[in-house]
Amino acid sequence: MQAIELIILLILAALLTWWLRRVINKRNTLKNLGHNSSKLSTDYFLGLNYLLNDEPDEAIDTFISALQLNSQTMESHLALGTLLRRRGKVDKAIKTHQSLLTMQSPQSDFAESVRLELASDYVAAGLFDRAERLLQEVFQDNKPSKWAALKQLQIIYQTEKEWDKAIDCAALLLKGPKSNKTARLRAEAA
Repeated sequence: MQAIELIILLILAALLTWWLRRVINKRNTLKNLGHNSSKLSTDYFLGLNYLLNDEPDEAIDTFISALQLNSQTMESHLALGTLLRRRGKVDKAIKTHQSLLTMQSPQSDFAESVRLELASDYVAAGLFDRAERLLQEVFQDNKPSKWAALKQLQIIYQTEKEWDKAIDCAALLLKGPKSNKTARLRAEAA
């Protein structure tokens, strides 16, 4: 399991390297290499050092503090929030995803991904009522991500032993796209 997390962290480091090079090159062309870029480089290398010394928690914290939240770093923050949740730091994951949600218009496709991740954070924290409310919003937006929201709702209802609602979700999933009609889903609905 730690090997998978290490691979994820290395991929994240590669993405951050690409992004940082892009930022540094952009600042070089504008001849605006001030204090911020040198601090960003220092934080970046400090984060890589933590990764190489097998201290992923410190590396994640360093990367989060180094990356200012803006339109170019949103996907990195989304990945970092998901990684935080997987590492058991649900409160930090919720905070990260909530800050991403405040920067997005509710109709954007990226906002749908953020809301699904935030709902997963809420489930991990045991806040099923918040997750349910958020997932119902995603489902009612009638975008392709509504099927993922409906599947998560079904899991919540099964966990809370609200069988009527779980059966309703399964019935809707069976009426959905063919990719969702697996034998497992039919068995769950039965």
